[in-house]
Amino acid sequence: MTKSKAQKITKAKGRPFLNWVGKRGIEVIDGFPAQLAETFDPAKEINGKNWTNLIFYGDNKEVCGHLLEKHRGKVDLIYIDPPFDSKADYIRKVELRGLKGKKVEGEGQSAIEQVQYEDLWSNDEYLQFMFERLMLLSELLSPTGSIYLHCDWHQSHHLRCLMDEVFGSGNFVSEIAWCYRFYEHSKTSWNKKHDNLFLYSKNKDRHTFNWENVALELEKSSYDKFKHKDKNERRFCIRGKNIKESPVKQMVNLPLDSEKKYPNLTYRQYMDEIIGVKPRDWFLADILVQGNPEILNYPTQKPEKLLERIISASSNPGDLILDLFAGSGTTAAVAQKLGRRWIICDINHGAIQTSSKRLQKIIQNQIAEPPQLEKTEKENKPAALNFQIQRVNNYDLQIQHNEALELAIEKMGVERTPKDGFFDGLLGEKLVKIIPLQRAATIADLSAIEREIHDFRSEETRNIEIVALGAETDTKTWIAEMNQKNKPSGFNQYYLTDLRETGFFEHKNDEAKISFQNKNSKITISIDDFHSPTIIERLGIENKKSDIKASIPDFRSQIDCVSIDFNFDGKDFKIDFSDIPEKKKDLISGKYEFDTKNCGKKIAVKIIDMLGEEVLAILET
Repeated sequence: MTKSKAQKITKAKGRPFLNWVGKRGIEVIDGFPAQLAETFDPAKEINGKNWTNLIFYGDNKEVCGHLLEKHRGKVDLIYIDPPFDSKADYIRKVELRGLKGKKVEGEGQSAIEQVQYEDLWSNDEYLQFMFERLMLLSELLSPTGSIYLHCDWHQSHHLRCLMDEVFGSGNFVSEIAWCYRFYEHSKTSWNKKHDNLFLYSKNKDRHTFNWENVALELEKSSYDKFKHKDKNERRFCIRGKNIKESPVKQMVNLPLDSEKKYPNLTYRQYMDEIIGVKPRDWFLADILVQGNPEILNYPTQKPEKLLERIISASSNPGDLILDLFAGSGTTAAVAQKLGRRWIICDINHGAIQTSSKRLQKIIQNQIAEPPQLEKTEKENKPAALNFQIQRVNNYDLQIQHNEALELAIEKMGVERTPKDGFFDGLLGEKLVKIIPLQRAATIADLSAIEREIHDFRSEETRNIEIVALGAETDTKTWIAEMNQKNKPSGFNQYYLTDLRETGFFEHKNDEAKISFQNKNSKITISIDDFHSPTIIERLGIENKKSDIKASIPDFRSQIDCVSIDFNFDGKDFKIDFSDIPEKKKDLISGKYEFDTKNCGKKIAVKIIDMLGEEVLAILET
């Protein structure tokens, strides 16, 4: 196993300082190696170009540790849309393909609600989480780079202080209000109609800012008219004077040599003179609602227009863009369209799959319809027509962590307590603390519980149930010692439920029946049947062939997309072909034909179901 490489982290030096229980900076972080999971390279660039776009699946703290080895001080623009601490569950509504509006047995609809993530934190946990990641992002930011932090009223006051501390208050550039129109329900208070964007730079005097790209939100057709630049980088166009006899017509797109040909009949008109108004620190852009073609049914998805403003203003073509909370992949999608390089990361498997499908379509469209560029224009041609998906620290659960969390809580009978800022619920008379399921419980987790009881709940007498997916070996010793210490009072006894030991994660994998023929220099692959036990269970359908067939007449309704690697090496899955239906009502083809010359000895077929679970079939040719 490859060892991690420790990366030193610079101490935060800014002011003011915000304190909380358990505050600690990062002095060193392990740079874990990444494992290549998938490659999408339809233009066959990766071996011929020096850049490959990256999607990381894993904890973004550990991803930062990995990135520091090669990208410290090289990221030109960071945009993050982290959890808002909204005390809400973010749900993705999953509908089977081709069954919209049709009844199925069980719940009576073809929709399943799937938790993408829970935005439930204690205040101390949230602040520590953000503090650590901001420190790491500061190390990755280039000398002329900028960072935009997207938040709302829940934690904006705390986050502004954290950014002052990490980046220095002198490097604060702007607070931007993104205003949007949506339903106004409240009659007892001001309706909340904006989010906040905090913009900080690594160096306030040197950061990139292309104001003309966002001034007054010019339509592209208007902006394109000002295609010339003087020595001071001011945009202008050549106008003809309004003289009837003039051989020069009154227009705004004359070539530059018109000045020499008709010196008395032309003049320069500068864009900033016409606009008159520079970019403001607020703008209006509607949030995404059903019916918008951008909608991917991913909660918290942001409109591309928002990211277009940020990326256009604070980066240049070819610059490197980073987003640690990728979600539906909007940052990468816009960066790809605007000719920037990009790296994104998410710990949610559904986010990785959504982003991958979205970016495959964009890149395929760019290959099919390359942009028509003029020499005088900024070239927004793609910086790369590829990406790889890499895992850091090997997150290998078969189902999403948050989905697993909900199932665990339901089976254990935990009563959720969303108003409690620290504990997650009650199990009978016991307080319940759930350790994030992507890692094992540690001594630090247990110590945080003890500090909460000792410092803020000194009158608390109830026992504590800790729920975790695995636990480090020394945690049981700590629990035994703490229980012995508290035994005389009979209060605050600790109990540990290890979900790995309870058999909770017995999981039935998807099943696929796939056949293929190798005939007349053609290979035909056919998906003949597919079955997702999880989907069937969630819809409340009896797990019998007759009942499933009656409820879901076409098995393809359960399948979201199909990818094929023509020459699978057993490790890196290369997406040589993908079948991603365009609309919700569309089904995968299920039958595919290829030339034998394009295929190797092993063909891998990856099927992803509507809940994001995957099945991989290997075909020997």
